Amino acid sequence: MLINYINLKLPTPPLPPEPSEAEMELYRRQQFRLHELHEAERRKREFSEEADQIRGQIHRKYLEWSQGKNLYQMLITLDQVRSLSSFDQIQSLVLASPDPETVRAAYRFG
Repeated sequence: MLINYINLKLPTPPLPPEPSEAEMELYRRQQFRLHELHEAERRKREFSEEADQIRGQIHRKYLEWSQGKNLYQMLITLDQVRSLSSFDQIQSLVLASPDPETVRAAYRFG
């Protein structure tokens, strides 16, 4: 017995119901929040990478400054280190305007 599969029509499954307006609004809010989270993570990662670079630069500067000096010589030449000599300027800048951008700029300056 040969069955003709070409002419055999199987019932198609019903389509899912259309999402309601509330479901669509929930989906849009979830997508917006997900986008915000990704952006926050990206900014956090960029800030962390920038901070790591700055720390590396500061570390290299201090290594160059301290190389070949004993403790007494380092204490005498402490004013040669830019970050320490400009500490008062940085501190007054941050105290005047403690918003995150000012703190970031002060950290870069130091």
